[in-house]
Amino acid sequence: MPSRAVLLLLALAATLCGQSPLSVCDVFQRLDELHGKRITLKARYRAGEEFVSLYDQACPGPVLVDGAKRPAVISPAFRLGESEQKRTRPLFTDALDEGKAIELTVEGEFRSQQPGSVIRNPDGTERWARIFGHMGTYPAELQITRIIRFHAFKDPEDHAWWGPSRELDRQLAAAKDICTVFHNLPYWHGKTVAIRGRYRYSRELAGLYGTDCPELRAAIDIEPALPPAELAKINAVVEKTKQDGSAIDAIFLGHFTRQTSPVGFGHLGVYPAKLRVTQVLRFQSIADIFHPADMGRK
Repeated sequence: MPSRAVLLLLALAATLCGQSPLSVCDVFQRLDELHGKRITLKARYRAGEEFVSLYDQACPGPVLVDGAKRPAVISPAFRLGESEQKRTRPLFTDALDEGKAIELTVEGEFRSQQPGSVIRNPDGTERWARIFGHMGTYPAELQITRIIRFHAFKDPEDHAWWGPSRELDRQLAAAKDICTVFHNLPYWHGKTVAIRGRYRYSRELAGLYGTDCPELRAAIDIEPALPPAELAKINAVVEKTKQDGSAIDAIFLGHFTRQTSPVGFGHLGVYPAKLRVTQVLRFQSIADIFHPADMGRK
C-alpha cells in the first residue's frame, strides 16, 4: 500500500494538473508578481509583417501599465528544441496560409521587467523598463519552451495573419519581370502568370512596357477582365499621373498570349503579346522622369 507521503504527492500532482492556464487578461493584473516565473498561458496567436503577439479577445484594448496606456499583448519568444520546432512549424505555416485563427496553450518563463533598462517615474522613483519584442512595443514577454496545445480554426473576424494576404505575398514574389518573359515568349504562351512592368498609355495605346530591355521592344497589350471597382482604382491612378507626370509600376496577373500571326494585339496590332488581366497585384504611381506613364505628355 502506498505511504501517506506518496498519496499526498499524487494528490498535489493531480491538483496542479487540473489548474487552468492563465489568460492574457490574468497576466496583466499580475505583471510584477509573475515576472521570472514559469507559467502556463492560453492565448490567441497573431503574426504580421513585423509583429508577433499573444493576446486575448476578452481584453482587446490598451491597459494601464505604470500609469501609461499599453497594448494588452505579450511578445512570444520561442525557445523550443529542434524536434519541437520541426513538429510545430508546419502547423503555424498551414494555419496562416489558410487564414485561420490560432489558439495556443504554452508554457515558459514570463518576463515583465527588462533589467539594465531604467525608467524614471514621474515621482522621481526608478523601475526596470517593460520593453520587449519589435521596437519595444510589448510590455511583457513569454519565453516559450513548450507548446501544450495548438488549435487552428476558422474565425473570419479574427484570423491569425495580421497583414497583407499571404497568397498575395506569394504572387508578388513569383511575379516575372516583363523582360524575363520576353526572353522566352514561347514558354510563357498560354500560361497564367504575374508580370511586372511599367504601365504606359497615350491617346490610342495602353500597355505594360519593359524599361530595362529596349532591345527586346517588350510591350504587352493589357486586356482587363476586372470588376468595375478595380477599374475605377486604376483610372484614379492614371488620372493622377496625367497631372504630375509620374510613372506607374504595375504587376498584373492574367493569361498570357504571344503573337502567332502577322497581326499583333491592341490598336493597329502593334503589340506582340497580350495579357488578359484577372487580378491587379500592384498599380502605383512612382517618381520616374525618364519613363512617365503618359507617353503623350510633353
